[in-house]
Amino acid sequence: MKLSQTITIEVKPDYFVFINDDVKYVFETCINYKLQDGEPVPMAIGESQEIPDTTLLRLFDPASGTDIDKFGFLRLFLEYGIDKTYEKGRFPTLKPLVIFKGVETLQKELLGYHYGILQYAGLLAGAREVVFE
Repeated sequence: MKLSQTITIEVKPDYFVFINDDVKYVFETCINYKLQDGEPVPMAIGESQEIPDTTLLRLFDPASGTDIDKFGFLRLFLEYGIDKTYEKGRFPTLKPLVIFKGVETLQKELLGYHYGILQYAGLLAGAREVVFE
């Protein structure tokens, strides 16, 4: 039994790869959402497909979602990937350690704040600790 797990997230602007031991998920960095009562509500995460009556938001495309707060969607995206990858056993475990790899690939898109943004979003998304390799 592990008390804490490690999730590695390989970062690319178009997709993130979430890895935990032999579990691996690849999610495109996009979210489909629709507005309900003026608030964005996610309808699909990590799949680049057109869904009727929704808007496709590409998290790291400067032309996508210029009028919306992307940080909240980034946190939600990371939370989704961490939850899918994180083994929830029968015993209580500590939140996972999250290791980001390849963060430099987002330097242009996040205007040099890539480390700080991903660290804060990762902690809000459920990581116990965030480190970079």
